[in-house]
Parts: sequence; structure tokens; C-alpha cells
Amino acid sequence: MRILVLYEELSTYFVTCISKFSSLYKWEVYIVRKEVNSAAPFIFAIDPGIKIYDRKDFTEDQLLELVEKINPDAIFCGGWAYKPYGLIARRYRGKIPVLLGFDNKWENTLRQNVAVLL
Repeated sequence: MRILVLYEELSTYFVTCISKFSSLYKWEVYIVRKEVNSAAPFIFAIDPGIKIYDRKDFTEDQLLELVEKINPDAIFCGGWAYKPYGLIARRYRGKIPVLLGFDNKWENTLRQNVAVLL
């Protein structure tokens, strides 16, 4: 099984969680991420079952081709700020499980509740 993770800036806790997922369930994990911030250059211990791509290395069309090549069984999109991620999520919605996640604190604001409806 293969999961594609579309993410902004990776963090230690997320890499730890996805590495554990990969090792426990033996899924192939493919992560497309925003390049590492040079002001905070984290070095991660990456599980061998995880392949990481920097999104700056791909045009929008090339990113779509990469997703087709990976042929994921599920997609996890960490936020909706980067428009090509939304395009990929919409393209695969209804075909495979597509999950949208945020790591913002839930504050039950009007804005957050409207976003849930959208």
C-alpha cells in the first residue's frame, strides 16, 4: 500500500509519527514538502520506507505526473495553503481516501467553523 503526504514544512513530531506508521503497517510513504527552512534546518531520522520530494523541484504539471506515477492508495494533505495540493486532492477525491489535516489549535471561532463547512 502507498500513501502520499502533501505537506508544508516538516516537523520532528510529524516525521516521528509517519515513520512509526510506515514501520508498523509496512506502507510506502511518499512525502511532497516545502523545502527545509534555512533558518531552522531540521535534520530528520527518516524511516527507509519513506521517500521525500521537495515541491520546488516540480512544476504543477510535473507534480501531477509524480502523483500518477506513485499511484497512491490514499492521500493525506496537511493544509490547503498550497494550491497545487488542493488540485491533487480534488482530482483524487471519490477515487481513493483523501484526508485533510491541520495542526492548528481548534478554537471554535467563526472562521474555523465556516472553514469546516467549506
